[in-house]
Amino acid sequence: KAPVFVHDTVFAGKSRVEKLNAFREKISSFADASLITPLEDIAWLLNLRGRDVPFNPVFYAFLYVDRQNCVLFIYKKKLSNEISHVLTQDRIEVRKADDVYDFLRQLDADTVSQLHLDPDFANILLKQSVPDSIQLVLKPSPTLLMKAVKNETEIDNLRQTAITEGLALTRLSKWIKENALADQVSEQAVALKIHEIRKTGEHFVDDSFPTIAAFNANAAQMHYNPANGQPAVIDRDGALLVDTGGHYESGTTDVTRTYMIGSPDQRIKEDFTLVLKSNIALSRAVFLKGTSGQLLDVLARQPLWEKGIDYKCGTGHGVGYLLSVHEGPQSFSANVSPVPLEPGMIITNEPGIYKEGLWGIRIENMMLVTVAMEDENDTFYQFEPISYCPIDLDGVIPERLSQDERDWLNQYHQVVYQKLSPFLDEAERDWLKINTRTV
Repeated sequence: KAPVFVHDTVFAGKSRVEKLNAFREKISSFADASLITPLEDIAWLLNLRGRDVPFNPVFYAFLYVDRQNCVLFIYKKKLSNEISHVLTQDRIEVRKADDVYDFLRQLDADTVSQLHLDPDFANILLKQSVPDSIQLVLKPSPTLLMKAVKNETEIDNLRQTAITEGLALTRLSKWIKENALADQVSEQAVALKIHEIRKTGEHFVDDSFPTIAAFNANAAQMHYNPANGQPAVIDRDGALLVDTGGHYESGTTDVTRTYMIGSPDQRIKEDFTLVLKSNIALSRAVFLKGTSGQLLDVLARQPLWEKGIDYKCGTGHGVGYLLSVHEGPQSFSANVSPVPLEPGMIITNEPGIYKEGLWGIRIENMMLVTVAMEDENDTFYQFEPISYCPIDLDGVIPERLSQDERDWLNQYHQVVYQKLSPFLDEAERDWLKINTRTV
């Protein structure tokens, strides 16, 4: 029963009419109409958001689009009179959610000879409701790629959101380093603390997933949740992994930092430095247009493979825009179909080391695909880090880094300080200056 709310074009960059017209143009090459079922795609197309799924600002609905018509099937009480009026103005008809099945049964093959449906996001009754006289085109929706490539307004907003999130994470970092061990803080307290700090940020909507705050051995579980596992108290030397993110009207974030607590084992610092080398290797990549994340995944793994270490997951994923924190089709992984990276895509870079019963180390930044160089023959792309939070230098063994790696780290920290320092108080600014020092 949670109400749907509008995602204004000042954040979305394009109106729902513009998006629907672009979608119609995409499907016209292979179908007369489309029934859109992925909730993120419906929310993105209509510039609407909801609260039906925890940590995912979507709402339950179906959306039918053909050359002339657009029908939203939804529980009508979720729509305010104002939203209903705006949808009507944009020539979007609203019907009850369960009417979708009768609607499909009554489709006329003379009008709609081919209907597109994404088989990965559609229940079997939808397929069975389509008359046999209508050809079903079963393939991923064009919206998958349309929403993955952010427009200029979205990119500008995301850069500002990265500052808002960076301020929250920097304040959390300072609090952890100064208080966690001394006060024997619990993992749950860390998760609550970042939410408490983040919710004061401009345009905040919600956390984008339950914060993972994992100390020592708990961090070896890649998707550990302190609310569901065996919560630890930070009461000894070691490493604390914090993976967290937020939904803002101006974008979605996902960042991981691992903090050295007390005087950790030298082996933890060695692993931390290895993970940092992996992160930097992928961050510095310059690659040819048409290259997929699947081909770049090895760059992050190579420093670890040289030491006989691997992590049993992907290296990164796309991120939605006030939508799911995990969004395709782009990713860094050896086990997915290749999708070329394009300028405007957001993707995470999050290699890690996980040693069961001991510790887990992960460093994660969101990155924006941009153009590096181009001429009449070729175009090359690169990554712009779009997460601003200091990497814990207490875990870095400088002599294990090459000069190029040191240069990257120092330049990144210089950007972090320049972006965040104007918005910090004097004590926070002093702390950040020390923790973004040159190595």
